[in-house]
Amino acid sequence: MVCGDDVDYFYDNYNVLPDFDADVNTNCIFKSESFNFGKEINLFPNPTTGILNISKERGIQKVEVFSLTGEQLIQQKGNLKTIDLGALQHGIYFVELTGENGTKLIKKIIKN
Repeated sequence: MVCGDDVDYFYDNYNVLPDFDADVNTNCIFKSESFNFGKEINLFPNPTTGILNISKERGIQKVEVFSLTGEQLIQQKGNLKTIDLGALQHGIYFVELTGENGTKLIKKIIKN
């Protein structure tokens, strides 16, 4: 079942729409922090030359950086304001942020 808010979430975050053959229920109840987690976080500058700033340091329990092949390159735990990507080569990476309640958010970053 696809909830009404899911359609907007998938389109806003993945630029795709869920299968429209699915039943749509607009009376779904979600914990709001699950959907607000990603809207409250900004990684900048992107592209970056090394230091990547995190706009929301509270509530983030773990930050991981992955290559395009899925290899974990960096893992840091705790409330962080920055991630040092200086040791990484130029390219595209994925940053996975894990919130206090286990909610995960993945953002694409570019290292120049």
